[in-house]
Amino acid sequence: MKASNQVIAAADQLVRAHRTRAPLKALAETAPTGVDEAYAIQDDVATLTDAAGRE
Repeated sequence: MKASNQVIAAADQLVRAHRTRAPLKALAETAPTGVDEAYAIQDDVATLTDAAGRE
C-alpha cells in the first residue's frame, strides 16, 4: 500500500482536476494499486470536498 502522502496526493490531484474542469492526467505514482488504496483515496477526496464546502 502507498504511503499516506501518496494517497493524499492522488486525492488532491482528483479534486483539483474536478474543480478546474481540467482533463485528468493520471500519474502512475498516484494510481491506486488495490482496493484498499482506492477506498483511501475516495475517503480523502470526500474529506477535501467537504472541507471546501464549509469555506
